[in-house]
Amino acid sequence: MKMPIYSRPIQENTWSAFLLSQDCPLRVVVSAGPAPYPHRPPRPRCRSIGTFDRFYKTPHPRYNDGGFLKANFGGFIPLSTVDWRGRAVCTVFLRGCPVRCRYCQNAALQEGLDERGIAEILAMIRDSTLLATGVVFSGGEATMQKDALLALARGAKEMGLGVGLQTNGVFPETIRALLAERLVDKISLDIKTRWSHYRNLFTVDYADRVKTSLALCTEAHKTGVLPEFEVVVTVFRGCEDDVPYIAKETGGVDLVLQQGIVRGVSPLTFGELAGIADRIRRTVKIRTREDGEATYEGRRIMRAESIDMSGIERDQSI
Repeated sequence: MKMPIYSRPIQENTWSAFLLSQDCPLRVVVSAGPAPYPHRPPRPRCRSIGTFDRFYKTPHPRYNDGGFLKANFGGFIPLSTVDWRGRAVCTVFLRGCPVRCRYCQNAALQEGLDERGIAEILAMIRDSTLLATGVVFSGGEATMQKDALLALARGAKEMGLGVGLQTNGVFPETIRALLAERLVDKISLDIKTRWSHYRNLFTVDYADRVKTSLALCTEAHKTGVLPEFEVVVTVFRGCEDDVPYIAKETGGVDLVLQQGIVRGVSPLTFGELAGIADRIRRTVKIRTREDGEATYEGRRIMRAESIDMSGIERDQSI
């Protein structure tokens, strides 16, 4: 195999261990748009359809895509250590999302069209396997493209990669299909607010769909079908009261309190998020822009390399 970057083969596990041992999280960011490669993978010869060749490739039974399946592509990150804590992964973004959060950090991916063949996206993933041991699918909302996501997950599994998914849960049938084939190893489910507020927040009531996704993931995690599962709550100042309701609905599941950032409102500090965790009396992960991610187990125990404990204690004493 020709190494596109290095002059000699290097064990991927060695590089993963090296990257994860660094003090600062690493994320190689590539903006949405064309893939960051000077070339695209060669297209197999296509069949003649009538008087012209409209499609690019013949059917590929391995991915069950009929040969014509494409994904609405949003972007690609060849290497990240923040999208799946403890692993070096690549991240694939798929366009389209019916849940139009005003604070979405990937608002540009909520719509638009950039069709790419499944084989082309799998080639991007394959080129990252020198360093990456997994792939995370995000968006937009990746589960909106059920067939494309299933084909990509199958291809990633054939490469021996772990598969992660970041989702808002509004397409539970896609999650059900992924779990049925055991194509996913970690799901991060984003719950926006308490169930009764979904209609007010989005004009469409997605609460029942998200409840179904939560039940599917919780059961799969309990039975070992889904090795890793977490619920992510993005907390904004003024919305702190939603957390106890969500915590009650997600008992026995890893809970992440994520710092919400929106223009014109000061974000909650790590200490304030820790205070919320104290009130619900449960271990949580806290993610902030300033301090990264830490596991918070009450005032006495905390595990985080980049956080000054004295500052946290001072915030809580105010």
